[in-house]
Parts: sequence; structure tokens; C-alpha cells
Amino acid sequence: MTGPPRRRDRLLAWLVLMLCLGAAVPALVVELQRPAVFDPAERIALHKSIATWNHHAASGAGHQGLAVFQMLKERMVPFVDETAQLDEPPALTWLHQLAFAPQRPQPITSERVDWAKLRGRLVAVVMGLIVIASVYWAGYSLGRLPTATMSALVCATSFSLIFQARIATSSIAYTALAMLSIAAALWAMRPLRPVGSVARQVVGWATCGLALGAATLMAGSPAGPAVTFSLILIILLGPHRLTHLLGLIAAHGIAALLLVPWAAQVHAENPEIWAQWIQQLRPADSSWQAMFDSTFRRLLVVIVALLPWTLWLVGALALPFTASSVGNRNRLFIGWGG
Repeated sequence: MTGPPRRRDRLLAWLVLMLCLGAAVPALVVELQRPAVFDPAERIALHKSIATWNHHAASGAGHQGLAVFQMLKERMVPFVDETAQLDEPPALTWLHQLAFAPQRPQPITSERVDWAKLRGRLVAVVMGLIVIASVYWAGYSLGRLPTATMSALVCATSFSLIFQARIATSSIAYTALAMLSIAAALWAMRPLRPVGSVARQVVGWATCGLALGAATLMAGSPAGPAVTFSLILIILLGPHRLTHLLGLIAAHGIAALLLVPWAAQVHAENPEIWAQWIQQLRPADSSWQAMFDSTFRRLLVVIVALLPWTLWLVGALALPFTASSVGNRNRLFIGWGG
């Protein structure tokens, strides 16, 4: 008796998600090819991706006799000015190589740079849509359709997201993967409802781990702690802490396995790279003044990034501390953790 209504609810949820994504597309793609490359991060990212493509296109004739595994191994390494770039995350370059695939096997000449720029920005648009879909998924796991719809629409109308999803940088790609990781974890945990089935938890935590590993390949070693902190906060505030903590540990194991091929390749070229990765996790200046300045700058960035919804969301921060006759509002911190 409960089958058809649940099926209708799921179809309605998918329909609303498609409508939210469709509403976001025009702002992301209108005149996407027109603006010149003015952002330094976009200029660096496109230069590296085009240089990597041209390097492998020029040396492709000599690789025809190599095994498929060896070819894939060599194409994992980004190049700039014929120099392998092993000290920076490679995932954005990999995505751009997939976007440049119709150009195969010719190199990208100066006349085709605008074509490559558009391809890179289309990757950013797709990542922006993944951010919106992940926010919708997380909202649905916390509060069903009304929460999911409101969350997705707020995200889709954020000035910061629209701007970042129109330039070919790693920021929007990392945000998409990190948000996907958190959304998958929320779907596995069901923090505000009874615990889900074992199959649901396995799929959710596996997806979380894969997205977390991809986010680390996109943004480097600081990417993991940022997602982990949010998930630990959610686990501490919800029930079944031990079960969810084990799932989080398993997700990190999956993420680590995803990092092994790249880490092994980099270690073979530069055995000292581990010290550099660990150093990235430490603040350059650990004084109280530096920590205060860093926190203030990040808070300012968050306030600006949330425009035009800043005042509305700041007001919502007070809700967990207000009285309620319906239930414990401290659980609202779970939503803020996500």
C-alpha cells in the first residue's frame, strides 16, 4: 500500500531537482565564451591544461608502441613548459583533458585557445550544477522536499556560486566534490531519522570516500580535514555515533586508495614530497594574531559569498538556541555542520 505513494514522492523529488538545475543553467551559461580570462587562477589553470595537452599531443607518435597502462600513467602528469608538475593537485587538469578530447590528436594552437577556454568553463558549469544537486541531496536527507528545494534555490542564486561556476578554476570543482562527499555521508547517516539499511550505508559511505578522494586530488592535502571536520560535527550531534564513525573511517580508507596511484607516481619522482604535503596542513604563522586575522578574513569571505542571502542565514544561526515545543532545536546544528 505504501509503494505507489513513495514512488510518486521520489518522482516528485527528481522532478523538482531537474527544475532547480534548469533554473540555474541560464545564469551559468549566458555569454560564457565572451569574457576574457581576467582571473589569475583561471589563467594558470588553462595554461597548465593546454600545455599538458600539447605536450602529450606532440609526443603521442612516440607512444604508440607503449602499453595502455603505461600511456595512462604518463598522461596522469601535468606539464608546464615541458616540465612535469608533480607538486600540485592534478585533478582539474585531468578534467580539462577530458573536455579537450574532441581536439584529439592535434595540439591546441593559439587560434584554438578561445575554444579551450570555453571547454574549461563548461567543466566549471557542470561542477556548479553538481554543487546545487549535492546541496539539494543534503537538504533532502535532512528535511525532505521543502528543505531540499529551499537549499538548492538559495545555492543556485548565490552570487559567489554563479561567479565561480563561470570560470575554469579548481575552486568550484573542489566545492562540488566536497559537497557531494558531505551529501553522500548525510544520506548514509540519516541523522534526523531512523538508521538506514546496511546497503544504504555502504553505498553512501563509499560515495563519500570516492568524492573525498577526488576532492583531495583537486585541492591538495588541506581538502580532507575541511570535509572531515564537518562530518565529525554531524556525527557527534546525531545518534548511532559509533556506526557512523566506522563509516567515516571506511570512507577515508576508500579516499586513500583513490590517492595511491598519484601519490606513488609523485613519490617515485620526488621522495621528499610527503614533507611538503604535511607542511601544507600547518599554518605558516601560528601566532594568535595571525589566527585571528585568518578567521576574520574567512568570515568576511563567507558573508560575501552568501549574498544575497546573508542576513537571512545569519538570522537562522539563532534558531538552535531558541525555545521550541516541538523538539530539540540543538539538532539544527546538524544542518549547519553540513
